[in-house]
Amino acid sequence: MRKLLTPTFTSGKLKSMLHPVESIADSTLDFIAQKAQDNPEIDFRPIMQGFTLDGITKVAFGIDTNCRLGEDVDFLKMVQSIVEDSVVIKSYPIAIMWTVLFHFPEILKHAGFWPEAAMKIKKMTKDVMDERDEKNIKVGDFVDRLRDFKKVAALPITEGMIEAQGMIFVLAGFDTTANTLGSLIYKVATHPEVQDKIYKEIIDNIGSDDITHENIASLEYLEACIMENLRQCPPALEHDRTCVKDCVVNGIKIRKGVRIQMPIYAGHYDSEFFPEPEKYQPQRFLKENADSIIPYTWRPFGSGNRVCIGQRFAMMEMKIFFAKFMAKFKLISTEKSGINPVKGSFGLFQYLESIAKVELRN
Repeated sequence: MRKLLTPTFTSGKLKSMLHPVESIADSTLDFIAQKAQDNPEIDFRPIMQGFTLDGITKVAFGIDTNCRLGEDVDFLKMVQSIVEDSVVIKSYPIAIMWTVLFHFPEILKHAGFWPEAAMKIKKMTKDVMDERDEKNIKVGDFVDRLRDFKKVAALPITEGMIEAQGMIFVLAGFDTTANTLGSLIYKVATHPEVQDKIYKEIIDNIGSDDITHENIASLEYLEACIMENLRQCPPALEHDRTCVKDCVVNGIKIRKGVRIQMPIYAGHYDSEFFPEPEKYQPQRFLKENADSIIPYTWRPFGSGNRVCIGQRFAMMEMKIFFAKFMAKFKLISTEKSGINPVKGSFGLFQYLESIAKVELRN
């Protein structure tokens, strides 16, 4: 399935997918400006969730939603509930269930895993595909790519597995990207010297009114800021893999079938890999310092053959939004600013609020 989906994120496909993201970002910023007229101190967490969800529904399904504007609340809550029901450990029985599933993953084949809300996203994917088949509509988005897969699919790939990819696309790109944008707002608000550098880079390289997916490649410092934020606040806290054959890694014998847990958060704060890890230092990830980063120590998207296939889309989406955001607003830290992790969250770094004050730039 991974091999089939990878061509979806080629450079050409990304350009067509990111074009609508620009207009969604612009309307999100207009909403923030309007909201700031009443109170410039804003909780960006729900707005970022709305922005990323609207982006996904548009580029993946061709559906226009307005979660970023405080509308389509039921749809946003439904998607939020999938994350909460799947990864947040709220009781000891749920903790025990996760432990059992990790040791005996074959149980999932018989017991199922996804909550009802997730299956609704799968059904939505199927319904969009069926409607386009009936009307012979070709858009060229993610759903159309899945329609092409169906025509050539062969066992062990099934139609149900293909339809489930819409659900995976939503879950993989929704809260993780919103999480990163929210924590990045906090980091930049509390580091005014970093904010000044970002703004200067935007003005010097692009200007404030012509930021697109095609010219953000010149914003190297902004990209470094996002990467450093992903180091300190990685949305996923660990990766789990199963060894597929007997091997030896650095003198350690690993047998086929052994499950390996690779902590991301702990590795990102290891001073052997990143000196003074508690300090937010975007310059670590500038091109001139690339040799100082040990391969596979920065892993917010994973690494190697199983790296997240949506990494480029997520990075470009975040750069587009944040460049436009910085060109329009100045961020100011307040007494309420802070990122407080949710206790009991399993697998994902979650927090409830990302509060900062905004001022319109001249």
